[in-house]
Amino acid sequence: MLRVLCATACLLAAPVVPVPPAAGGPAAGVVARAPAPGPPPVPRFIPGRYVVLLRPGQRPARLAALAGARPIYVYTKVINGFAARLTEAQVVRLLGDPGVAAVERDAVIQAYEGTVRPGPARTPAARPTTSWGLDRLDQRWPPLNGRFDSRYDGRGVTAYIIDTGIDPRHPQFTGRIAPGYTAIDDNHGTDDCAGHGTSVAALAGGTTWGVAPKIRLAPVRVMDCGGTGSYSSAIAGLDWVARNAVRPAVAGISLGAAASPALNLASHELSRLGVFLSVAAGDHATTACLVSPAAVATSLAVAAATSADRPAAFTDTGPCVDLFAPGVDVVTASAGGGTRRVSGTAYAAGYATGVAALYKQARGDTDSVTLLAQIIADATPGAVRGVPADTTDRLLCTAGLAGPAPPG
Repeated sequence: MLRVLCATACLLAAPVVPVPPAAGGPAAGVVARAPAPGPPPVPRFIPGRYVVLLRPGQRPARLAALAGARPIYVYTKVINGFAARLTEAQVVRLLGDPGVAAVERDAVIQAYEGTVRPGPARTPAARPTTSWGLDRLDQRWPPLNGRFDSRYDGRGVTAYIIDTGIDPRHPQFTGRIAPGYTAIDDNHGTDDCAGHGTSVAALAGGTTWGVAPKIRLAPVRVMDCGGTGSYSSAIAGLDWVARNAVRPAVAGISLGAAASPALNLASHELSRLGVFLSVAAGDHATTACLVSPAAVATSLAVAAATSADRPAAFTDTGPCVDLFAPGVDVVTASAGGGTRRVSGTAYAAGYATGVAALYKQARGDTDSVTLLAQIIADATPGAVRGVPADTTDRLLCTAGLAGPAPPG
């Protein structure tokens, strides 16, 4: 796990129009990890859309009004700023204002879907599981025993699933869906019309398929029915969680795109504020250091492993990956009912979100940096074979959680 402090000149790259930072400004520096060689994902910019980062004390509404802009989203917690449609003249006007730290072009983000196929026809009633992914998490080494055993169940912890929403009617979540948020204006609210978020949520906290079957799950919908969103919608979701999280809290974000300084900063700030963040490393078969938000050092970047304990063919790797988790052909819930088998780093990160909830239950509302170090240290070293030379071989594991479970 490679960490550096990357200053504004490093972060505010091609898609950004930077302004020289004032001391202590939001763009003055953010913890990020150094990029490794490899072809970056190509950004899909949204014409005329920008994310505007402001200096501390500046009011987004005032700066937007001065530029004659109408904000799509306003951010007050993970960053100070707003997103809006802007003309070139408005961008120039904002860049001339001393209250503006940077202006970044908005771009498309995509859910990491991977492959999907039908799951078991029947869901077992008990915790003995037919999902190798869940089974693998509580054992250091194969052979697997067909069970997932844990002293903890995530009780008292809320997991914020920053994704395509959650199907609240699925029996895997009965009575445990918490109030959420949508950044998508399409009349679906926080319901999952894409299916991705439901499957991720079930791996974190489904009654049968989840690591932490007693957590509360809050849908934070930042992508539409096609699994598509934007830097600006993802930041809106992160900002909402920062303002509304019920602690102790964890969050999972299983999406990404080409590097975004604003999205990286927002992800870092959510972690700094005490909401532990698990992030999909990416399905680009390149280095995770070139992907947002996987490149952020204060979140847990999770790559996907196969049932043979090898890196998945699609997974991003490199020094920004913190550990691997099962992410190929794992069983989870399907939106609308039933199950499906899925592959992708999104699902590996879903497992990690659930494991983080177990740690929060077991060890209290630990700060994100401490919890990150604990989870990485407790992962099984040497478990994943055939990794690139610059990539960890650690596999996510719950065996490090010791001691009796709390009452209730």
